[in-house]
Amino acid sequence: RVGTCGAIHPAAKVGSVIIADAAVRLEGTSREYVMEGYPAAAAPEVVMALKEGAASLGKKSMTGVACSTDSFYVGQARRGYGGYFPSRSKTLISDLRAAKVLCFEMESSILFTLGRLFGLKTAALFGVVANRVTNEFGVDAGVEDAIAVAIEGIRRLPKYLEPKDLS
Repeated sequence: RVGTCGAIHPAAKVGSVIIADAAVRLEGTSREYVMEGYPAAAAPEVVMALKEGAASLGKKSMTGVACSTDSFYVGQARRGYGGYFPSRSKTLISDLRAAKVLCFEMESSILFTLGRLFGLKTAALFGVVANRVTNEFGVDAGVEDAIAVAIEGIRRLPKYLEPKDLS
């Protein structure tokens, strides 16, 4: 998956790229497939190829855990319609930051979960369009770099795969 994210780590600059090697499952779809304790993890081979691709292109990137939510507003600790803000949202960002989570996005945990369940190699990377900690924002920032990293990562992926994965 190539997309965008909102960073919650102060070092994740707007315009940079985040490569997710795992995701916190704060969405509901994956719970329909497997128990809540099941990890949402990217395929390490794909993550390594993406990291190598980013480095070879000289693109600023970080690798780590993302947080997938169903809701762009309340699920990501933003006020909803009419100012609605459940009490659990008050500490969400600080709790995730304490757990070294890098960003919010909305798809990776189900992608990783289904990939693991069905034997598919998955990964995700994002252009950082906002940093919720530093209050920096940039429309489509980092998207072109994320696309370039994805393409370069795909070029490098075969060397990380087993021969059976190539057929």
